Amino acid sequence: MKSWDQRIQMSFGLKATGFDFRRLALEFLDSLPDQIKIRTQRISKIGLSTLKKTELKVALFPRHILSRLFPFDPLGNQHPSPISVALLTSEKDLELLPYSIASLKYGATNPITVLKIICPSHSVIEVGKILRKKLFSVDFDITLSTDEEILSNAGLTDFDFVSSVAKMETLKLIIGYQAASPILILDGDTLLLRPRNWISDSRQITPIAQEYFLGHKNFSERLLNYPIETGLGYVTHHALFVPEQVRQIFGVIGGVEKLANEINIGIEKGWTLQPEFPSEWQIYGDSLSMGNSAIRPIPASFSNIGISRKILGLNNETSQVDCITVLNRIKSAAPSLGSISFHDYK
Repeated sequence: MKSWDQRIQMSFGLKATGFDFRRLALEFLDSLPDQIKIRTQRISKIGLSTLKKTELKVALFPRHILSRLFPFDPLGNQHPSPISVALLTSEKDLELLPYSIASLKYGATNPITVLKIICPSHSVIEVGKILRKKLFSVDFDITLSTDEEILSNAGLTDFDFVSSVAKMETLKLIIGYQAASPILILDGDTLLLRPRNWISDSRQITPIAQEYFLGHKNFSERLLNYPIETGLGYVTHHALFVPEQVRQIFGVIGGVEKLANEINIGIEKGWTLQPEFPSEWQIYGDSLSMGNSAIRPIPASFSNIGISRKILGLNNETSQVDCITVLNRIKSAAPSLGSISFHDYK
């Protein structure tokens, strides 16, 4: 029996490596139908019971199981509300951009009104070339903006970020703040593979990560000035942000610049010097547990794996056929997989 990543490797003509029986067990849970999975937040109590041990890596596997007990598409029988999409890319992820755009047709049952490609100003020319090649077939408009434009519109033209991580975390929250409607935000190294309803009226799904760090929880708790007791992690590298909810976050914190400063300080101190560390995904997810939130969060399965992008054999001459072929190979090899992340460090 082969795990998802092994089957994906084999589908691209590579030797399957990395057998892990525990991974097979987790993939079995991912493949179970939504009808028999848990549809309440009571499971978060289990998460809290493993919280401190998880930080020490003792109970990480039970939390891996926990994250897979939620349905993948809990709003599947509800009317999908329209959404926009923001895809953040950079020089290191440009080779993945056509695949990321093409994958959007598989990732949501919600009508997509517009795709916003966001990149650093020095990557605009290359991104423009990729978009003009029309390597993907989509039925929504595509716009192109730069990090600098978005930060300038938020009053952070001259803000000195300590690292690209601090800038990107702040940028994603600002994108959610400035959006006119619910917006699905994706890192540029993530491909969506299974459709699901991200939001229906005031209910939105929140995919649950298999990892959870006290540092993220502590940062959110202090920033939001609210006790966070869900025991759930939201660092999934793609998530839906509802503008009204993000604006509420900014209101609690004291504005855009205050948020940027807090993230800057947290990133600069790092993990070793303090028991807290920022994550834009965790901040948003945790904010939904606040009593005055108008959005009802519905926990959902993450169903994601991270593997090396070398498997794809990417090149600069990608065609539309290549994009569809690659996506279909991955989907065929791992049909229960919700998304796949090609982190550049793998």
